[in-house]
Amino acid sequence: MLANIVEKVSGMYFEDFMTERIFKPLGMDSSFVYNMRGDTAVSLYVEEGTPGYYHRGWRWREMTNDYLNGVMGDKNVYTSVDDLYKYDQALDHFTLLPDSVLREAFKPGNPKYWRRRNNYGFGWRIKDGMDSTVYHFGWWKGFRTFYIRDMKHHKTLIVLTNKDKGPGSDNFWNIIRSDTLPLGLYTAFPVKN
Repeated sequence: MLANIVEKVSGMYFEDFMTERIFKPLGMDSSFVYNMRGDTAVSLYVEEGTPGYYHRGWRWREMTNDYLNGVMGDKNVYTSVDDLYKYDQALDHFTLLPDSVLREAFKPGNPKYWRRRNNYGFGWRIKDGMDSTVYHFGWWKGFRTFYIRDMKHHKTLIVLTNKDKGPGSDNFWNIIRSDTLPLGLYTAFPVKN
C-alpha cells in the first residue's frame, strides 16, 4: 500500500522515487528497490547478493523463492549498514526531513488502537519507558533487520542478518542501554559466489 501511495502522489515508480529522492541525495550508493517490472520470467529472486536462511531441524537451509518477493513498500529495499548509517545521519541532522515532521513521526499514536506495550508512531515504534528511543525491526523470508535510534544519547544500532532466527532484540536493547559495545557475538552466512 505504501508504494502505491508514493507512486500516486509523486507520479513516479516507487523504486525511482526512492532512488531520486532518498538514495542519491544521501549518497546511499549500495541501496536499491528490487522490482519485477522488467522480468519476463517470474524469478522473484535477486541473483546477486546474500541469500536468506531459515532453521529447520538441526541445520540451516537456504530460503526458496516466495510469490510475495516482488511486493514493494513493506519490503524489497536492499541496503547496507553503511547506507543505513547515512540515512540515520540525515535524520539526525534534518537533511532528509525537517525536525517538525520527525517529531510528528516519533510521537506515539493513540494507545487504544495498540495492544503492544511499545506504541507506534509513523513507521517507528517508541520504546516503552525510553521516550527518546525509536526503532523499527523488519523480517522477510530468511532476513531480519534491527534499527534502533537513541536520540537523547546519540546512539544508533543497525543490525542486518540473513537468518530468520538469531540474536533476540533483548541483546540489542542491552547494547543501547550500555556504555560498552560487545562485538563478535554473531556471524552471517557467506555471500554466494
